[in-house]
Amino acid sequence: MDHLISSGKSVAQVAKEFGINPWNLRDWKGRYGPTAKPADAALPQSPEALARENRQLRKELARVTMQRDILKKTAAILSEQ
Repeated sequence: MDHLISSGKSVAQVAKEFGINPWNLRDWKGRYGPTAKPADAALPQSPEALARENRQLRKELARVTMQRDILKKTAAILSEQ
């Protein structure tokens, strides 16, 4: 992540350098970059804000679970070869 931030290069350039998908790098930047919300951040104060955050976290969990499943299947396919 430091390389992406300090190099001044585009996400596509850094992703190509490291041999990863640019979308994954964008996800990681959003999650772990300098503007990422810390895990110990304050809880939302209103029920509506809590419900909104809950919906967002459920969507993110579904996306990450799908990515994990794809990686597991890919690893299984590659180990067969």
